[in-house]
Amino acid sequence: MLRLIQINTNEKYSTKTLINEMRNITGTYVDKNYYMFDYYNEVVEDLGKTVGIDFSKRFMTLGEIKKIISQTKN
Repeated sequence: MLRLIQINTNEKYSTKTLINEMRNITGTYVDKNYYMFDYYNEVVEDLGKTVGIDFSKRFMTLGEIKKIISQTKN
């Protein structure tokens, strides 16, 4: 899967870089079902385009996160 992502990003990033960036994409619980995603850069943007997830959205509800997870499983 990682190799496919690397190919879909035109091998712009090494597998090590992709792994490190994926590890940095985390959501922090803020309040009342809201999570904040505060890590975003060019690599994360390209990852998002490749897998169809908008990582630029800084705040998401748990419902939105679950919806994204269910869409990626299909």
